[in-house]
Amino acid sequence: MNEIQVLVEFTGVSRMLTGQSELALKVTPGTTFADIVSELGKKFPALVGQIIDQNGREFIPTNLFSLNGSRIIQENEMNGSPADGDRLILISLLAGG
Repeated sequence: MNEIQVLVEFTGVSRMLTGQSELALKVTPGTTFADIVSELGKKFPALVGQIIDQNGREFIPTNLFSLNGSRIIQENEMNGSPADGDRLILISLLAGG
């Protein structure tokens, strides 16, 4: 099975809740941004209800991914997929990132 690696960087509140600054995730090609949110909720249950909606598949609206620090992944793009080596920065807008 082919795998790609993405790096999730935690900032602000998400860093406090996870106790980590970043996490390297190995996922299969075609894994969506929403799948990654779901995976983060499973790995870090403290994020659910604070950063991730109770449904476990989407962010609470004031939280988002920045892709490689160059653009924001919009809500309607969450079914898109990262590429190998992408960096997803988890930003909480109310906390100032």
